[in-house]
Amino acid sequence: MTLAQQYLEYLTEEGFRPTLDEAGDVRFRCEGGTYYIILEESDPTCFRLLFPGFWEIESEEERVQALQAASEVCADLKAVKVYLARGDTHASVELFLPDERDFPRIFERSLRVLQAGVRSFRSRMQTHRQPSEAN
Repeated sequence: MTLAQQYLEYLTEEGFRPTLDEAGDVRFRCEGGTYYIILEESDPTCFRLLFPGFWEIESEEERVQALQAASEVCADLKAVKVYLARGDTHASVELFLPDERDFPRIFERSLRVLQAGVRSFRSRMQTHRQPSEAN
């Protein structure tokens, strides 16, 4: 069974409806968001869970605020990376597994901490907004 098949089978058993995207990565939806498990067949013990493009950067001022918020989230939460690329903000959990078959043991916690990182980033960005912008 390929690595992709393992992830697809597990996610299906957990109630998700995963698919493979055009790059061969696993895509699934959860709580209104689209997530990806990035596959590297050459490095099967590398687990990368990605939530891309969840906050669009619309100005230089917002970019500076987003960099600060991302840095704070990365410092406060274990395993979460929040970063800016191509005008959007992305979040991921990246770690190495002892064995590629160990991912079911870390999947739920990885998803929870990734979602917590996104919530924390959004909250920090909302507190930086001017009152007129928040309406």
